[in-house]
Amino acid sequence: MKERQKQVRGSRRAFFRSVAGLGVAAGTGALILRYGSEAQAQTTAVEVPSSQGYVETDHIRKYYETARG
Repeated sequence: MKERQKQVRGSRRAFFRSVAGLGVAAGTGALILRYGSEAQAQTTAVEVPSSQGYVETDHIRKYYETARG
C-alpha cells in the first residue's frame, strides 16, 4: 500500500512540476512575442538622420524665448 502511495505522490509531483514548467514557458513565449516584435518594429521604423548636427527649429526658438522671459 505504501509503495502505491509513493508512486501516486511521485507522479502527482511530477505532473505539477511539468504543468508549472509549461506555464512559465508559455508566459515567457507570450512576452517574447509581444515585446520582441514591438522592439523589432521600433528599430526598423526609426530612421537615423544624416549627421547634420544641432538644428534649431521654430519650436525650439519659441521654447528659448519663453525660457528667457
